[in-house]
This record gives sequence, structure tokens and C-alpha cells, in this order.
Amino acid sequence: VLVPPSSCCHRRDTFESDWVVYHEKVKTTRVFVRECSSVPLQAMLLFAHHVEVLHANHAVVIDRWVRIGANPRTAVLFKTLRTQLNNLLEVKMRDRHRARRRRAQAARYDDYDDDDELGDAARAAQANETAIIQNIATLMAEPPPKDGGAAPSR
Repeated sequence: VLVPPSSCCHRRDTFESDWVVYHEKVKTTRVFVRECSSVPLQAMLLFAHHVEVLHANHAVVIDRWVRIGANPRTAVLFKTLRTQLNNLLEVKMRDRHRARRRRAQAARYDDYDDDDELGDAARAAQANETAIIQNIATLMAEPPPKDGGAAPSR
């Protein structure tokens, strides 16, 4: 597959990862992928649907078909971080819905105060969010595995 000449990625010699995501695959005289972007391995580990750690093989299988060489400890840390991130997103979505409902009720009674919104629970959630973001930054700063990290499997 090729990147079309009109793409902003066309003139790139290399991508930061062996994996790309694209919007459309088109066959003209050759096969092209339009609107493509490189996908870092860390993003694949954080946002894939299913991640399986193969401790003995020092590998990770993503979505049951992408096999990547990885340190098992790092892979487990990413899985833990995924769980924390998913939990945080669920709490944020639930709390946003509750806050919206409270604001709507308060608007009816004209007694809404923004300062009441940030209580102890909200401060704790912000501290948890900060810790998760710091963990992500730390993991993303780790050097890639010596074998290049990615081994596309077919």
C-alpha cells in the first residue's frame, strides 16, 4: 500500500511506528490508504479492545491478531493503566451527567453556586486523574524494546 501524493504523510520517509490507521483504502493504478496516521505502540496498548500478555514469550497480543514484543512487566503496567483510565472515564461521564442534572434543577430554583460543584469527591477525582496522566507520561517516556517492538503478524 502507498500513501497518496496529496496526503500530508506522503513525503515522510519513516513513521514512528510500524502501524498506521487509515480512513479509506482505494485502488486506482495502485492501492492507496487515504487519511492515514502512525499509531504509537503505547496508544495501541492503551486503547485496543483486547490485550493479552504472554509472559513466557515476552510478547503482547492486541485484539487477538497483532503480536508485539514487550517486557511483561511493562505490559502488565499498561493493562493496569488501561483499567484505571477506563474507570476514570466512566466516573467522569457519570459525574458529568449528574452535574448537568444538578445544574438544571438548580437553575429552576435559581440557587446554583459554582463553588459547590468542586467538593472533596471532585478534588479526589482530580488527584486521581493527575496520577493517571503522570503514569501515562512515564510509560510513554520508556525506551522501546531492543527488538524494535513491533512484529506484524498475519
